Amino acid sequence: MAVSMTGAYNHTVDSKGRIIIPSKLRDALGSTFVMTYGITDGIVNIFPMESWERYVAELDANLHNNKKEQRNIKRIIMSMAETVQVDSQGRTVIPPRLREMAKLDKEIVINGFGDRAEMWPRDRWEALNSADEYSTEKIGKYLENLDIDINI
Repeated sequence: MAVSMTGAYNHTVDSKGRIIIPSKLRDALGSTFVMTYGITDGIVNIFPMESWERYVAELDANLHNNKKEQRNIKRIIMSMAETVQVDSQGRTVIPPRLREMAKLDKEIVINGFGDRAEMWPRDRWEALNSADEYSTEKIGKYLENLDIDINI
């Protein structure tokens, strides 16, 4: 079973497009992992190989190659994914296309998201975290309505 990734870490993208993967996340991601564009949130998702393979299996089960629209959707999703590696100093390059798509310039946040990590432009991450609709009080009420124990 994969380790659940948690936490949020402020980082800087260097002039070569490299970042240091936080050691707590690096342990869960491994030395080789997949970065891909998160279509719905406009961020970069970082999948350990095991989680990526589960995701691809789900795509294969639900998008059929004999249907043009589904085949094209799968093509686009798969074309945005890149396998990357961490160097001996814990750094990796964010592929230029993904950096551009997610607008990852200099200041970023890498956060754990369970079976994957995410990379956000720091200003967008801070805006999300300061939005009234996502206050801890409102999140607590939302979880209570789902009957999820919030007293952990």
